[in-house]
Amino acid sequence: MADYINLANKEVENKNYNDAIKYLELAIKNNEYEACSNLAMFYITGLNVEDNIDKGLELLNLGEKHNDSKSISMLGDLYYNGKYVAKDYNKARSYYEKACDLNESHAIGMVGLLYYNEENYTEAVTYFKSGVTFYDQNSMFYLGLCAYNGLGMDKDYTLSFMLFDRLYGYGSRNTELIKYLADSYFNGYGINQDINKAKELYETLSDNESLFNLGLIYKNYLSNYEKALETFKRVKSVESQFEQALMLYNGLGVVENKNDAYFKFYACAASKYIYSYPFVGDAYFYGYGVKKDYNEALKWYKLALDNNIPNQYINIASVYMKLKNYNEAINYLDNEVDSVNKYKLMAEAYLKLKKYDLAYNTFYKAYELNDSYSTYSLYKMTKKGKGCKKDKDLAIKYYLKYMELIVLEDSENK
Repeated sequence: MADYINLANKEVENKNYNDAIKYLELAIKNNEYEACSNLAMFYITGLNVEDNIDKGLELLNLGEKHNDSKSISMLGDLYYNGKYVAKDYNKARSYYEKACDLNESHAIGMVGLLYYNEENYTEAVTYFKSGVTFYDQNSMFYLGLCAYNGLGMDKDYTLSFMLFDRLYGYGSRNTELIKYLADSYFNGYGINQDINKAKELYETLSDNESLFNLGLIYKNYLSNYEKALETFKRVKSVESQFEQALMLYNGLGVVENKNDAYFKFYACAASKYIYSYPFVGDAYFYGYGVKKDYNEALKWYKLALDNNIPNQYINIASVYMKLKNYNEAINYLDNEVDSVNKYKLMAEAYLKLKKYDLAYNTFYKAYELNDSYSTYSLYKMTKKGKGCKKDKDLAIKYYLKYMELIVLEDSENK
């Protein structure tokens, strides 16, 4: 007996559509109802026949009557997409679920998608996992999304990367898929971080987030500041404005101009971009682009602290030092993590308060971290006997250490 469906497929491969249609018609006459969906597509799309939606639906309904899973799934697609028939998700679900019972892979993924769109992620994941076992690419993509974002399951970057990478290997060039794959390489989610692969993928995308990440790659990983600046300028977002301000502030890819950078930082702060707050504080503290105003600097540093931006205790303490409120400076420094800068500033506050023993002990902590300024301060205090016993030999020891540190710093700065 002739295998009409196989013969029809061969004619389709050779683009002999008229002969393919004839074989499909013979297959249906021969009760090979799986041919219904293939023939229906010719009538629905008008390929080599006059488009006839009713004829296409008639063939799909015939296939459904005889439990052809692909015909049933196609009926679900028609009602899901609202193409050629009125959109009706209930009818779509009914057809998809019937096709699921016949293990039709596409239908399994589509039922999962219906649950996904209803935000019933747990049920969606169940269907997507089933669809993946039948190699349904729709199920692979959405199971990857669920694993990546922790929807209906625990986050599993290893699984999401595996699924996205597999789809990409199958030839899928869905922009959302490419973005998730690029983000995985960029962040090291489910795979070792690979900046070059992330760059390659981001370069095929045009959405703001992808372009922004591409700019970060040029700036932070490749030190290609001109390309980074060019890329950031293509992105309309406050994050991109902030990065441009940072580059202007530090002279990366552009002539350093802290005064002009202030205006960009202030624009970001006006949009409540919290990472710009300390830089606006710096502008008022140092007089970048505006007149020095320590109270205004204090306001912005405290706003940054309220938003958990690090290193603000030192910034705030620095303002209080300028305002000669040394006790308040010490109070804020007490909350700062231990560091050379903390010890130096705190020691200076103790000096202003004439608490020389505390100043000496605090400078000593910075000295133990090889800070040249604190070492020189210990030399002077030991030489004069301030906050400690006067000791000429110890003073010489501190001075020699100070000279050693200065030489080391000079060599490192060359």
